[in-house]
Amino acid sequence: DIDEAFRRRLEKRIYIPLPDMHAREEVLRIHLEGISLADDVDFLQIANRTEQFSGADLQHLCREACMNPLRRVFADLPLDEIKAKREAGAFGEEQTRVSMADFEQALEKANPATHAAEIAKFEKWNAEFGSR
Repeated sequence: DIDEAFRRRLEKRIYIPLPDMHAREEVLRIHLEGISLADDVDFLQIANRTEQFSGADLQHLCREACMNPLRRVFADLPLDEIKAKREAGAFGEEQTRVSMADFEQALEKANPATHAAEIAKFEKWNAEFGSR
């Protein structure tokens, strides 16, 4: 509990809830804009599987999924061969396209940074002290 007189002296704090499913879908689209995606990438399915993910969690998920094709391409290549192939234009869009399988793999590793107990605490605080 925070003393009423002390709380009045604090700057205003605003609770911003985690994105809902439609907002998560939009955040995914924003982070993947300009990325070569396979036709099987289903933004709605990914959004449904990322409940309790923040915008930063979704950004991390996208980054991880985008790294998977690169890991496959570069897996056993020495650095000098990677440089030579890059200069020769050997790494095309087909090889680096992100698929739903890449998201599946990224989702196995991803965990939301915020947990249900924390969300409940923030919502309780907002109900008691939040902006009205």
